[in-house]
Amino acid sequence: MRIRTTLTLLIFCTVLTVSAAGRKTAAGVSDKPEGRLSISCYDTMTYRAFLEEAVRLFHEQYPLIQVELQTFSAMPEIRSSDSGTARTSVIEARDDPRSRADYISRVSTALMSGEGADIYAMDILPLRQYVERGQLENLEPLLAADPIRDTCRPNILHAARCYGGLWFLPIDYGFSYYAYDSSLIPPSDDFGPGRSFTLEALTGMARPLFSGSAKLFNVYDYVPGSLGGMVKELLDEQYSYFVNQEERRANFDDGVFAALLTSVRDYAESGFILRHTGGRTDPGTLNPMQETDRYFFKINNNFALVNQYGRRSGRRMTLRTAGSGGGIEDDDEIAGVRANRDGGIPFNFSQAYAINAGSRNKQNAWEFLKFLLSEEVQTSAALSPASLPLNNRARQTKAGAVFSGSFMGRGQTLSEGQQGLLENYRNTVEELSDQINCYIPRDTLIDDMIAAEIAYFFNRSRTAEETAAVLHSKVNLYLNEQN
Repeated sequence: MRIRTTLTLLIFCTVLTVSAAGRKTAAGVSDKPEGRLSISCYDTMTYRAFLEEAVRLFHEQYPLIQVELQTFSAMPEIRSSDSGTARTSVIEARDDPRSRADYISRVSTALMSGEGADIYAMDILPLRQYVERGQLENLEPLLAADPIRDTCRPNILHAARCYGGLWFLPIDYGFSYYAYDSSLIPPSDDFGPGRSFTLEALTGMARPLFSGSAKLFNVYDYVPGSLGGMVKELLDEQYSYFVNQEERRANFDDGVFAALLTSVRDYAESGFILRHTGGRTDPGTLNPMQETDRYFFKINNNFALVNQYGRRSGRRMTLRTAGSGGGIEDDDEIAGVRANRDGGIPFNFSQAYAINAGSRNKQNAWEFLKFLLSEEVQTSAALSPASLPLNNRARQTKAGAVFSGSFMGRGQTLSEGQQGLLENYRNTVEELSDQINCYIPRDTLIDDMIAAEIAYFFNRSRTAEETAAVLHSKVNLYLNEQN
């Protein structure tokens, strides 16, 4: 399945309530925690199935806790096409900046009034604002006192610390790495899972070898209507430079961001990367990146490692996630993990949760969060196949299930040789994961501003300098309005 995201406005709320009549010991006293618990999330597509499964499993262990699950945003529309040789499904997330802003406003209002859910999914919520207002619970003391911490990857938990505490708990994690085409770039000791690179460093390696027959990277210049493409990749590497959330200061007007925009356009006009065509993304079309294209380097997420090792197993594995492109993979080798300009190696997540500091059910909320770190939940098929469990044993188990195909319901017994490749895959995941040392908090509304303003540069309505100046003013104003 290839996954594609488009944006439309539609909001709804569903509530799932799970409860029990109760269970008593012989002395008439409850042998389990009891009470209420409410959970709120925005992104239905990513969170709903997982949370419903997690609530069901939690209820089996804690039958006296009544759980209310609130989700906002519409379920995605799925369009399918059949070419006769392959069936393709396009998933459209019905979501846009207005609906995101509306949800954030609702949550902010609830928190400021001292109400709101006990647990919030940190999918789009502004972490810094809520921390500065004292609206999120610092989870660090809870985690330090709980044995669950010893079952999880410590460097991810440490990297998640920001603004003087641990304000959210990642349930899974992911990272990006670079692959290189060994038919275009000779293998070198400079490459490997223990290495790290920026886009600038790799561009410097590939440009002298460029002849026009292959692109430098497997990305577009930018993606209309969203923050995507090469402009996003370069922005990500310097996000903290452009948006200093702790000091409430934007830094778009010193020429660095204008140079970034200009370089992306130059890359596309020089044929180094693909130029996106069309004023808007057509939700009914497939990614025009061809399977027969070659790229000097590919920007991959960790899920692509399954293909990396699976192709040597005798089984053709073509697993794709949102944002992944095509291209010949047979000669791909690992160049190294992706690094920011300051040398930090960041992680991302698909699932992360925070506790409302004003919650009257904090103990139940913590019981639920640490339950999400259990091996049982972390190996659930409802969790994204692309994410890596924080639980160490679950990560190993899930690796085998994904590699064999059983995680997606079409598994097979692995041969001895395939088992060896699975171990190599596991070891590579761990080696790349060992380098992670930071998390870069983002603000959804700022990202929406950037996406909206850069469109004027790419449609040539504004110069790079004019675009940077407008962004500098708008982001500065936004940052200083938050208190």
